[in-house]
Amino acid sequence: MIREWKYRVLAISGSGTTTINDVPTLLLGVYVNIGSGSARIHLLDDSSIVYRIPANSTDGDCYAPGRDVGVRFETSLVVDHNSSSGEIVLQYDDLERS
Repeated sequence: MIREWKYRVLAISGSGTTTINDVPTLLLGVYVNIGSGSARIHLLDDSSIVYRIPANSTDGDCYAPGRDVGVRFETSLVVDHNSSSGEIVLQYDDLERS
């Protein structure tokens, strides 16, 4: 069976966190629509940093930490936009609860 991925477009401005998914999640990748500014963007599993998108990412950058299979976030997928600006697209899917 082929997995159909969900996506979320996230406009970022100022500091804060945004919950993308509040259940266990598989993240396929992140695409930068509009550059991320001078601060990193952190992808969190609950409150633990799992992946960082580098500061000054530019339009069109693509980060695929999980390559073709995805990275497992055990509790949730949260974006900490840490005083940056821009727009990103996250490709993800829910994992079944055990």
